[in-house]
This record gives sequence, structure tokens and C-alpha cells, in this order.
Amino acid sequence: MSDRTAGMAHRRNLATAVLLTAAVCAPAPYARADDYPSRAITLIVPYPAGGGVDAMARLVASKLPEKLGQTVIVDNRTGATGTIASDLVAKSPPDGYTLLLASQTNAISATLYTKLPFDPMPK
Repeated sequence: MSDRTAGMAHRRNLATAVLLTAAVCAPAPYARADDYPSRAITLIVPYPAGGGVDAMARLVASKLPEKLGQTVIVDNRTGATGTIASDLVAKSPPDGYTLLLASQTNAISATLYTKLPFDPMPK
């Protein structure tokens, strides 16, 4: 298989994984525990303060407490084109209290870098 064909197959697999994740996660708000959230939620932003992604995070963080009844803390973790923040969230407990505001760069990184400290497409 040529490099071009392998790259196209990898992108197709990534697109399929993204679509399947979206389909699986769509009903997630209805399956949450009754006591969630019982403490503050941390929203990790993989870019510096003042940028477009940070502005979106702060807008989301300002509206979520009205719906959830808990504080949302925005934590900017910059570096390595989002890999540092993504790794932090991937290795945090899967309890819904540490969230990542990802952008298209996160999906692109999975196709560009062969050695990430986390699995962007878990099996």
C-alpha cells in the first residue's frame, strides 16, 4: 500500500471514529448520574488565553453554571499543539469533571503524529 493510500485510509478511519463517537455520545446527557455535578468542573483549553478557542471556552463556562448548578473553571494548558492538554484530560478520571474544549487541531494531530502520549482513537 502506498503512503498516499495509507494516509487516505487513516483519515477515513479517523472520520469514522469521530462520527461513531458523536453518535454514541449523543444520548449521554440522559444517562448521567442524578448527583452529577456535585463539585466544580474544570474545562481544559489547549490554547493561550485571549484566542478564539479560549473565548469560546469562557462563553461556555459562563453559561454552564446556570444549567448545572456548579462552577466551571477554565484552565489554559498550552503547548505541543494541544497535546499537553489532551494528554492531561485523557489521563484524568473518567468522571466528567475534567473536560477538553478541543478544536480541529486535535483531530489533525492524530493524523500527523505517530507517537502521542495518549491514544486518540481507543479501540
